[in-house]
Amino acid sequence: MFLLSLGLSGLALAQSTTPPAAPPPAAAVQTETPLKLEAFTVTGSNIRRLDQEKVLPVTVIGREAMEARDAMTPVQLLTALPQVVSVPINESNGTGAIARGDVAAISLRGLSSGNTLVLLNGRRLANHPITQNESAVLTSSVNVNQLPNRGVSRVEFLRDGASAVYGSDAIAGVVNYLMDSEFRGVEFSSQIGRPEEGGAEYGRVTMTLGTDFAGGRARLLSVLDGYARKELYLSDRDVSKDADKSARAPAPFNVTTSPFFDRNASGPYASFRVGSATATRYLVPTAPGAVGFTTATPARTGITADYYYNINSDQMNLPKTERINWFNRLEVDLTDRLTAFGEFSYYDSFTDFRRSPLPYSSGADLPLILGLDNPYNPFGSRFYHATGAPNADGTPRVTGAPQTTRIMSFRVMDMGQERVEIDTDIFRVLGGIRGRLGGTWTWEAAAFYTRARTVDEVQNALRESTMLASALKSDSSAFNPFGYTFRVVNGAVVPDQAYKNPVSVMAPIYDRLPNVGESSITSLDLRTSGEVIELWSGPLSLAVGAEYREEELSHTRPPFAGLNPASSGLDPTNNDFIQASATANIVGGRTVTSAYAETVIPLVSDKHELPLARSLEATASVRFESYDDFGETTKPKFGLNWKPMPWLMVRASYNEGFRAPNLAVLNQRERTFVQAYADTFRVPITSLASDGTVNRTYTTAGNSALEPEFSKGQSVGVVVDVPWVKGLSFTVDVWEIKQRNLIDADTTAQVVSNDYQLLRAFTQKQLASGVAIGAINTGSGTANYAGDPRITRAAVPAADLAAFTAYNASRPAADQIAPFGPLTSLRTAFSNSSEAFVSGTDVAVTYRLPELPVGRFSLGTEWAYLEESYSTLPASTVRDVRINQNGAARWRGNAHVSWRRADWTAGLSAYYVGAFADTGASTTQAVYESLGQPSYIMVAEDQGVMNYWYRVEESLSFNAFVSKRFGPDAGKWWRNTSVRLGVTNLTAEEPPLSADPSGYQASVYNYLAVGRTWTLEVTRRF
Repeated sequence: MFLLSLGLSGLALAQSTTPPAAPPPAAAVQTETPLKLEAFTVTGSNIRRLDQEKVLPVTVIGREAMEARDAMTPVQLLTALPQVVSVPINESNGTGAIARGDVAAISLRGLSSGNTLVLLNGRRLANHPITQNESAVLTSSVNVNQLPNRGVSRVEFLRDGASAVYGSDAIAGVVNYLMDSEFRGVEFSSQIGRPEEGGAEYGRVTMTLGTDFAGGRARLLSVLDGYARKELYLSDRDVSKDADKSARAPAPFNVTTSPFFDRNASGPYASFRVGSATATRYLVPTAPGAVGFTTATPARTGITADYYYNINSDQMNLPKTERINWFNRLEVDLTDRLTAFGEFSYYDSFTDFRRSPLPYSSGADLPLILGLDNPYNPFGSRFYHATGAPNADGTPRVTGAPQTTRIMSFRVMDMGQERVEIDTDIFRVLGGIRGRLGGTWTWEAAAFYTRARTVDEVQNALRESTMLASALKSDSSAFNPFGYTFRVVNGAVVPDQAYKNPVSVMAPIYDRLPNVGESSITSLDLRTSGEVIELWSGPLSLAVGAEYREEELSHTRPPFAGLNPASSGLDPTNNDFIQASATANIVGGRTVTSAYAETVIPLVSDKHELPLARSLEATASVRFESYDDFGETTKPKFGLNWKPMPWLMVRASYNEGFRAPNLAVLNQRERTFVQAYADTFRVPITSLASDGTVNRTYTTAGNSALEPEFSKGQSVGVVVDVPWVKGLSFTVDVWEIKQRNLIDADTTAQVVSNDYQLLRAFTQKQLASGVAIGAINTGSGTANYAGDPRITRAAVPAADLAAFTAYNASRPAADQIAPFGPLTSLRTAFSNSSEAFVSGTDVAVTYRLPELPVGRFSLGTEWAYLEESYSTLPASTVRDVRINQNGAARWRGNAHVSWRRADWTAGLSAYYVGAFADTGASTTQAVYESLGQPSYIMVAEDQGVMNYWYRVEESLSFNAFVSKRFGPDAGKWWRNTSVRLGVTNLTAEEPPLSADPSGYQASVYNYLAVGRTWTLEVTRRF
């Protein structure tokens, strides 16, 4: 791509809008001040009127706010909104079964990202074509990184959801990017960003053209933006360099048996079983540079701690990324009352992502058996003979029968890092015409097509059948998973020399693993609005519109990558790649026809001179939608706006929403994922590495019988322009959203937990009937398993019985549990099985100070408070609480102060995220009490149980900048040039510790992980 030539040469993008001759004071990062003095429209309504942004709860991110945030990607700009709880789909995602690369999707109000409607100039964008699980459900949502990052006039966020104007699927709200069509001139901007600790350096170059031609009857805006960023490895930062965070955690989490130990049991040292034995053996480090065999589970301390692989040692946090974004808008006045317009936008990104070498796990892959004659099988014919006779070459052997060796887990270090290349391109073509009818009526018709395509390809994936076949070979071309050769010393087989499989062995095993997704929208819409009749208090306004939309989605893999062909001789329900999910192609489509009407009815106006009623108006809208796969629905939205005094407005609204199941959950057939998860309740009993966090499979299945989700939302708020302090205003909005018929599926952790509870109940029932604890059979490995039927377990190995006996001997009968075997896999299914509720309060304050001798200051702050957030099963009172957990902090906020004097501008902004519980790290009440009830343990009730979770601390970070604008009278090198020096994460705040393998919650704190970053921006207008 041409962006490579731009590289990081010192040029990068600055803001692509024209600096005004006398810019206004810097605005708050999110403000609610009027955009114009005349009637206008904002996101959420197609009716023009004054105080529009106050009538509706709309947050506006203006140019100065964008400058204060200094976001290098669109998602970094949007996370300044305190209503954005997390970024569940983000660039740190590495698993091959989900969306990854230059991709980000936001969660508003803590709801899944699919509940947010994202628009560009008021029209939809295609969803990212590769889905991701959010709370175990496949989510299809817009990749916000495709949005322009320069040339943007403002971003409007309608906090009042279920928009009848844009779509009743906007449950959490609407984000609308509006391009700067008023820009005139030619501008070149460049920017560089340099983190102090290295890594993630970036550069940006933007060229913006805005011009009138054809005698002023035509207008063109063109913005070409190029961006390149270097990679950032987890090992580049102290906070994330080691997956073992136990030394950084407080008691009781400061031990290597806690969830803060995330080194992986699938490492360079193999675990294995010999012949038909069920006991696991291990190859472990015994001294620096030395290894040996053991039958004991490797300790997580001392020299054997290195048996557990530090997956953070060679894993990228932020991948190397290059991106081009080109936006064009053309308008031509055909007559004084008729204008044609068109848009063309193109986005292309390339991501080079590196992961740790692939692990092999018997729980996720087919059995890897070293044949009897594999020369690297330490228990094969090369080292064992019935009579102990030496090999033909004279090397000794041990007396005994040769046996096969079954590998349980290891990491294929010979392949080096897994190399993934992700190409995404999106284009959007739009054409339309608009005009005026009569005195007040306007109309607009447009058609557009947008298509998003992602090719995710692993460059050095491993073919399973080839590797298994190679392990059965009997010569030097056989595959060796141990990383060592062996020899006989003093009648025993011991490791000899370190060994790396040669290229001649690995080359036939390597293959490319492509994963291709494509989504598109074809749409035609018509809208009109104007005044219908003059009422006693003003004109009654009406807007009506209609839309036809076709949506398509495909997610495909070729044969052997998705599923094995029936004619291949391989399992047709599986694929032929190590650690890759087996899945059938997803192909689906639907058409949606909709119509809406919106009206504003003025009930009281100033001319009535009524006490406490300067104005009163009612708003109402309704949207009808017809889905070819779900039938019809009609959803309303009502509002009331009351202005008792000139400086006070009270606003209230009620809406209903309808969200059809996305095309992925409808059309996906059974899909098997590979994921690292623990047998949480077995590992404390057995202490086996194989029961800890290792790669296993879990299977989900789409459901064509799914029904739509429904919602009801309401809000009430006040807008106050403080009368005795000019320039000071604030807003408060209290809101709630109720959802029913939610599509849901249990997470792996929930299934494992339910399995354990069923096993405990079964054990207690057997004990009550007189069966001794040692005689209870849970049916592990059989069809009569007593636990959760979604769980598959192996039979209880005889070697594990002693561990269960010891565990039960130390506990009262009420806490005992009968033996159950190792977890091998689990499955979940999508269903309309949940209801949910979320509520909170939004507060914003802005203050524009009067002009002072030292300049002009502007202050502002905005906060979002989540009051409640939970889901339940229908007719159940047990709540699955979502508030204060895993990123869903109760409080989020930002604040700013900016200063301007003549050609100088400076600003300081702050961003706060409250504390929340890490549900992956818990302890007991007894431990909590014994430690003196420490504040770093959060006590919370969830699903009817009191929990004692690790508390992820709150964070406060700062950005700052100073800029100088040189006017037309400056020297030729600086004429019409702006120079800006900025710093993000001014105090080098580190992301708070969590039990996540990276050491912090990536969906919330990726921006802090980069560290303090200095930016330099130069913008020149020609």
